[in-house]
Amino acid sequence: MPCPHALAVTTKRDPYDYYSYFYTREAYMNAYQYTVYPVGNPNEWIVPLKVEDVIVLIPNQKMSSGRPAEKRRRSCIDGKQMVKCGRCESSGHNHRTCNNLLPLTKK
Repeated sequence: MPCPHALAVTTKRDPYDYYSYFYTREAYMNAYQYTVYPVGNPNEWIVPLKVEDVIVLIPNQKMSSGRPAEKRRRSCIDGKQMVKCGRCESSGHNHRTCNNLLPLTKK
């Protein structure tokens, strides 16, 4: 299906000319015209001998970049972490939103 931007450009033409056949009603009806039967009991399956001895390995998984997500779920007993200001050392706000007046210190 074309995106809405492409359809806006083709306003003088029939937009259905740009759709794929697979989005038509006819393709949908052809896909589901036969009955799909449920899978039977695995004990009754006929498995070829050359397939029985095949060992399927897990796919290679590449490590994603960036810092890994924290796996530990914090419980309600831990409580929420309080934000602490780096300027006045009070809790509840950070240094960007700090409105507390600090005394001048001489170095």
